[in-house]
Amino acid sequence: MSVTTMTAVDREELRNVVASFFKTVSSDSDIRSNIESEHGYDPAVWKRMANELGVQGLLVPEDLGGAGLSWAEAAMVFQESGRTLLGAPLLATVLADAALAACRDHGTVVEVEEWRTHIADGSLIASFAVGKRQADNSIRADVVAREGGDVVQLSGVVSPVVDAGQASLVVVGAEGPSGFGLYALDTTTPGVATNRLGSLDLTRRLFRLELRDAQATPLAVGKTGLAAAHRLLDLAGIALACEQLGSMERLLHTTVEYTMQREQFGRPIGSFQAVKHSCADMLADIEASRAMVEYAAIATGTADLPAISALVQAQVTENGTRVAAEALQLHGAMAYTWEHMVHLYLRRAKTSEFLLGSPVLQRERLVGLIGL
Repeated sequence: MSVTTMTAVDREELRNVVASFFKTVSSDSDIRSNIESEHGYDPAVWKRMANELGVQGLLVPEDLGGAGLSWAEAAMVFQESGRTLLGAPLLATVLADAALAACRDHGTVVEVEEWRTHIADGSLIASFAVGKRQADNSIRADVVAREGGDVVQLSGVVSPVVDAGQASLVVVGAEGPSGFGLYALDTTTPGVATNRLGSLDLTRRLFRLELRDAQATPLAVGKTGLAAAHRLLDLAGIALACEQLGSMERLLHTTVEYTMQREQFGRPIGSFQAVKHSCADMLADIEASRAMVEYAAIATGTADLPAISALVQAQVTENGTRVAAEALQLHGAMAYTWEHMVHLYLRRAKTSEFLLGSPVLQRERLVGLIGL
């Protein structure tokens, strides 16, 4: 299936449309409403995202109802969603779709195409729970697959799983008689339980997925399943970094704006050398992150993807936390209050930094990947 890559001009036009939409539906008041809501997002906005923007189906081929675009465009969308702390299960759904795409030649093709069609039209929310990366670049699966004729049953516990409570479909990694495999799990199946976890990040819900003899559909088993799981986790790391870049950019903008308005000793605090240096450090982290993210977005189809993903996970997510912490400091006491938005960005940054493994783990992985 062919993938369409936009020109730079078209991509910038798409960015402007997406940014305008997200700014409208994910204002500061919308973010707080989603935090207090039942689902953590607005289902009406989710449907509008599919009908008006088609962002859920960015990577879905056109013949399945999607846009058939590349990760260069998806990275841009994640950047804009991070800028506004978008309250929607977009990250989990797009990444689950990427896993289905990687498995389409090895699973039940008709079902995979049907799921991807429903992802594109916004009627299916999906997530992933493929296991945890280790320092030696292996994947540890906490789920066991038991085969019996044409039926596969999964048992185990995976935590945390992004937006599993809202998802109808979860791509699960499990160890079975034939080795590691990826399986499609209908969350309404008997034996499936999702329990919401307490999380530092209030804008993205995390869950504990408990499976007890839950029936699932094999997608890819053995080497193909393991390769698909690695690719999914690599893409997930890049997507998180893209979100972080967008968040950092907004934090720098709001911080500079605030320091030019807030006065101390009869002059804006932004005129003080120490404050200028702090803002310059934030900008340096942002520009370094931008270079890594933009390269990673166009390298998703290369053999360098694992090393690039480890690098951006190690550095960009760490930069995101540092920029958010500096923004909190420069805003002063007001940023510590519930009413201010900066602390929500810091919560998101810190959670994202460790969601797929700490920066230390990612650096250990990178050392192994490049043969040092």
